[in-house]
Amino acid sequence: MLVVMSVFMFLNAALRYCFSSGIIWADEVCRYSFVVTAFLGIGYCIRKNRLMRMDSLRKLLPFKAQLIVEIFIGLLLACFFSYFAYSAVTTVQQGIVVGSKTEILRIPLWIFYFVALLGFMSASVRSVQKMASDLMVLKNGESAYKEALAAKRASEGWEED
Repeated sequence: MLVVMSVFMFLNAALRYCFSSGIIWADEVCRYSFVVTAFLGIGYCIRKNRLMRMDSLRKLLPFKAQLIVEIFIGLLLACFFSYFAYSAVTTVQQGIVVGSKTEILRIPLWIFYFVALLGFMSASVRSVQKMASDLMVLKNGESAYKEALAAKRASEGWEED
């Protein structure tokens, strides 16, 4: 989707600059490509632990306390995304009943609401998975965590620090 977005943005900008005329529907394609990328990327970011966060205070805590904070955050995220997934179900249903469509391409909007539902469901599942993983680390201790992390990095081809 990011490639599609980039191509259409570049093409449209070039056409507007060179010919003073662009592709009318390119902006809509870019907008909805961004929406799809954002919603489907939530679960992936949770899986790869790439969420934006302010963790300077958490890093000052001992290892077990950090894990407890992470588990609590995972619980909050799972509840948050589950609530939004539940709300998205009714939004998809209403979108189907109303039948609204995008302005130019006439794509039914419920499709994008459904993508949001998939993103929220994925984020809920990934939050629960991360919370379960953190509970296992809490149970097994810091040394087991460091060994597992080193093995994962070695299997992915990371160089040791």
